Amino acid sequence: RAWRQINAAGAAAANHSHAPTPDVLDADTASQLWEREWEQRILAECFRRVREEVEPQTFRVFELVVLEEKSPAEVAAALNLPATVVYNSKHRVIERLRRNRAALEAIE
Repeated sequence: RAWRQINAAGAAAANHSHAPTPDVLDADTASQLWEREWEQRILAECFRRVREEVEPQTFRVFELVVLEEKSPAEVAAALNLPATVVYNSKHRVIERLRRNRAALEAIE
């Protein structure tokens, strides 16, 4: 379940897609939209930072396994990597995402 949330949030953060909003919003709807936008911006910043911190191949492995939901075996075969490298790359990016997220939330 957590991977699906990361996947959905990561895709939204990567695309920076915005849904059209009506001219007048009630307080609850406005708050929900603000929270969603804030979450997307936090995740986009986390993804940006991690992408700069790790090797391009490491981030690509993460994208394929987590965001594109490819199996580790598929990714290993496609990139000609041992399966352990795929698992380690995924873990490394997730840990860095968590650390960056914690750091950004500490600023709030």
